[in-house]
Amino acid sequence: MPLSTIDPATSALLVLDFINEIVEPDGVRYPFFRDQLLARNTVENMALAVDHARERGLQVIFVGVGWRAGYPDQSPTPQMAAARKLGGFADGSWGCEVSARLAPREDEVVVRKRGVSAFNGTELQRYLTVQRISTLALGGIATNWVVESTARDASDLGYEPVVLEDCCASFTAEMHEFSVTNILPVVGRVSSVHEFSEAISSHSEKGAGSERSNALL
Repeated sequence: MPLSTIDPATSALLVLDFINEIVEPDGVRYPFFRDQLLARNTVENMALAVDHARERGLQVIFVGVGWRAGYPDQSPTPQMAAARKLGGFADGSWGCEVSARLAPREDEVVVRKRGVSAFNGTELQRYLTVQRISTLALGGIATNWVVESTARDASDLGYEPVVLEDCCASFTAEMHEFSVTNILPVVGRVSSVHEFSEAISSHSEKGAGSERSNALL
């Protein structure tokens, strides 16, 4: 279902795992995602989404994964064991920093997570509650991991997830397509950068129209 309007005052854009380790050529995980990142223009699309969000007054929240030295805070699952074997994701390192192509502003929130979902063990839910945010636009890497997990949790917690599918990528095109076709439409809405921009612009224009009408009364 296409978006109609998105209220910037009650919405936020979540930028999920766009960290150097994953999206920059010197990152340990970059080779696993390179082909899909380039084919889908993922980082550039997310940069557009960030610009549009800032222009219309949406909060932009950056979420990245990282673990302490020795990985004492990493769960003992096969997926995490594989991550540990490859190394990287050292908390405080260059690899865990948000890519300079999407550099957070000083007044923007950066959340560190230790698992997959942006909500699991982080301050994110409390912050969104205090800020009275109800709609979450999101994009990230990988589509069938951080995006899917975060969208599921967001839906369960009562938020409205809007996945910007062209701001997402996975290990393969098949993994991405399965998630955006079969999973994500069930827990939220699947959209695009263009539709997202139109939706927040449409709300702003309606608001401006209402103000002009009231001024004539």
